[in-house]
Amino acid sequence: MADSRRAASLERRLGGLRALLKQENLDALVVNHSLNRRYLSGIPARDPQPGETPGWLIISQEVAIALITSSNYGEAVSQAPHFDVRSLQAPIYPIVGENAGRLIAGENWHRIGFEGDAMTYNWYRDIKGAMAAGQELISTRGLVEQVRGVKDEYELAVMRKAAQISSAAFNEVMASVGPGITELELAWAIERTAREMGAEGMAFDTIVAAGAGAAIPHHETSDRKIERNEPVLIDMGASVEGYAADMTRTFCFGRADARLREIHQLMEATLAATVDRIEAGVTGEYVCAGWVETLRNSPYHDPKSKGGGHGIGLAVHETPNLGPTHMRLFPGMVFAIEPAVYLSDWGGVRLEDTVLVRAKDGQRLTNATFQLEF
Repeated sequence: MADSRRAASLERRLGGLRALLKQENLDALVVNHSLNRRYLSGIPARDPQPGETPGWLIISQEVAIALITSSNYGEAVSQAPHFDVRSLQAPIYPIVGENAGRLIAGENWHRIGFEGDAMTYNWYRDIKGAMAAGQELISTRGLVEQVRGVKDEYELAVMRKAAQISSAAFNEVMASVGPGITELELAWAIERTAREMGAEGMAFDTIVAAGAGAAIPHHETSDRKIERNEPVLIDMGASVEGYAADMTRTFCFGRADARLREIHQLMEATLAATVDRIEAGVTGEYVCAGWVETLRNSPYHDPKSKGGGHGIGLAVHETPNLGPTHMRLFPGMVFAIEPAVYLSDWGGVRLEDTVLVRAKDGQRLTNATFQLEF
């Protein structure tokens, strides 16, 4: 049953992209972005580094072809039910572009799109050099990402699992740790527990930031020991089938001082006010007004902060972003919403949940405790 739901989801994704190709008057699209390749085909292999790839996809209204290096061919055949998987016969990355160009040359296509944000110049040159006269390569931006922006039920089931593991791992670890543990030890305890609960790994390196480090949004977790009564920020998210969760909690071991308590309550209220405005059909501007109004009369109000969050799915940060714009929300969009206050001489408080847009409300997929004192 799970395999049939996955296959149906992959088929829907191809249909969504083909509708956009028709809208953009493109005969085909070359897909070489690693996450877009996985999204459309189900092939999980990632690009080892810039300029290296396990393969590309070429998609038109009639065909869906995966050009895959021989070392990844077997996995691709098993994972990509809707693709004609063709082996490149050698794990030599430069031949991908030439092979793609030759394939395109044999088709009656005139306008062929490629992913401008992912294609290297050398690959572009390899494709162009092998194409037929009269065929045009056209740079595109964000076509597959548009389809990725709204998740279907299969994707949401996977994301719920990632969020549930994230929440449960945080709750379990926090019940057994205390002052004196290092940031790195706490981060490893979270990752180990998440893996034991079924995560394939973490969607990003877990951030554990204690004391003044909590004022740095992307603090580098260190061997610093966590002391009693100081703010501690944990930003974490499990990964399941490549899909990410994203969640942040701030707390202390011991007793929270008045400042930490005040800011924590304010951030919890800001997060709630933002989530409470989420439902299908509203604009980003409407949602973000909940954030701004909660903070407006606070001593921690930053006039430059307009509220919002980032899309999340196969990437931790992906489109659409949630900001004070006229963009309307659709059911199946998923955002990570993360109000924060950072004070460089003291620390910071950030609270974040992964939230699903539904017809009548926003549903928090992460639900770990907001307990302030441990």
